[in-house]
Amino acid sequence: RVNGIEIEVPVLAVFEFSSARQRASVVVRHEGVVKLLCKGADSAILERLDRGEAQMFSPAAGEALGRFAAQGLRTLCFGIRVFDESEWSEIAASLASAGDAARRAAVAEEAEMGLTLLGCSAVEDRLQEGVPETIADLLSANIKVWMLTGDKLETAENIGYACRLVQPGFQKLYIRSEAELPGKLNEFSSLLTRD
Repeated sequence: RVNGIEIEVPVLAVFEFSSARQRASVVVRHEGVVKLLCKGADSAILERLDRGEAQMFSPAAGEALGRFAAQGLRTLCFGIRVFDESEWSEIAASLASAGDAARRAAVAEEAEMGLTLLGCSAVEDRLQEGVPETIADLLSANIKVWMLTGDKLETAENIGYACRLVQPGFQKLYIRSEAELPGKLNEFSSLLTRD
C-alpha cells in the first residue's frame, strides 16, 4: 500500500541476508522497470556504491552515520540499482543455471555492485534487563569479560559503557586490521563527501 493505493510488485529474485554478506536484496519489476533494492550494514553498502555516479544523499548520509554511531545506534544503509532488460536477462540466466549456494552468492555479489545510495537509518539496540548489573558483578568478582563485536568503534564503545563493561579509568587497547587503517577510512570518507 503506497499513499493509500494498493499495488502489486512482482518479486524476481531474493538474495538472503547472512552474517558474511551483511546485506539482503530483492529484485522487483516496478512499473515495467527491474530494480534491485538492497539494505545492509553501512560498510557493505558503501563499498558497493557506483563510484562514477554522483551520490546525492552521500554527504548527508555520512554525517548521519557518524552521529548515529556516536550515539551507539545500529545503522543500516539502503541502495538501489536499476537494470536494463538485457542486464537483467543475463543475471536471471546466471541465477537459473546456478547449481549451488556459492554460485548464487557470486551472482548476487555481481548484481549488488554499482548501487545508488537511497539513505540510511538507525535503531536503538537496547540491552536486556539486568545486563549492566550482571557485567558489573562479574567484573567485581575479578572475572575477565571480553566483548567481541563487528560494530563500528563508536558504537562498540557506547555499548561497552552502557553495559558497564567499559568503566571510567579503564585503559582501552585498540586492535585494528590493515583494512581498517586510515587509508581505507579516508576512501569511504571521500566517497561520502564527493560532490
